[in-house]
Amino acid sequence: MENDKKAAYEALYKEYYTYIREKADWYVTDICPKSEITADDLAQETFLAAWRAMDKLIDHPNLLGWLLVTMKNKALHLRRDLTQSLEAVKVMIEIMKDNIRAGSARPLDIMSELSEIDAQVLRLFYLSEFSTREISKMLGITENAARARLHKARVRLRILLKKKKLLKDE
Repeated sequence: MENDKKAAYEALYKEYYTYIREKADWYVTDICPKSEITADDLAQETFLAAWRAMDKLIDHPNLLGWLLVTMKNKALHLRRDLTQSLEAVKVMIEIMKDNIRAGSARPLDIMSELSEIDAQVLRLFYLSEFSTREISKMLGITENAARARLHKARVRLRILLKKKKLLKDE
């Protein structure tokens, strides 16, 4: 059975990888300037998902469609993650500008007003530049839990910044 799964996966990879890689490049060209690396990663993530779902895919009537939808969803997640990262950078830049102008507390001082969990996940993600997958392993939680913690920490930081009038309402 495992040999059948491996053979089916190898055939799937051989037949569709180049096409999926080309489509991945098209999806990420406007997301990342270094799109070649990202497109390769996106294609590999798509085929990793295929490997994990191979038992269900062996009899799937539309393998190419499944791969394309999976790749598209992964591209949308990438776009969302990059947008959120950019938003956080904009927030930190806004803090720094306001702090310089007002001579008030530094950005990292604001972090001390967050809970330890919020500050920890924000530091790991933005200052140490760990991925949510790496953070999840460090904290002993699932990747989805790490993403949820990061999202909640961003929201709490934004609320704190608005409360201190360090961030303008949008």
